[in-house]
Amino acid sequence: MRITIQQLHDEIVFEMAVAAKKMTGAKYLCLAGGSALNSVSNGKLLKKGIFENIWIQPAAGDAGGALGTALAAYHHIDDFEKMIDIVTDHLNDGKAVG
Repeated sequence: MRITIQQLHDEIVFEMAVAAKKMTGAKYLCLAGGSALNSVSNGKLLKKGIFENIWIQPAAGDAGGALGTALAAYHHIDDFEKMIDIVTDHLNDGKAVG
């Protein structure tokens, strides 16, 4: 039996989503990065009903990984306090943005 790259991608995305759901119990999923723009996998994942909704970062690319790592190091390694603006920070409030 042959399997396509798309089918393999779909399976990996699904397994990762299931693992994320088990670890967090979250109702919503946020995706980012180059693979997050695969609309076929995203559509199939949404239809599975694991999450109530899925949000895909619209400028999904891998360039932000270095910035995120630097910010994490700033807060975790250098022990600087994270200041959250509850009005504009929608990534942690469990609500859909837009």
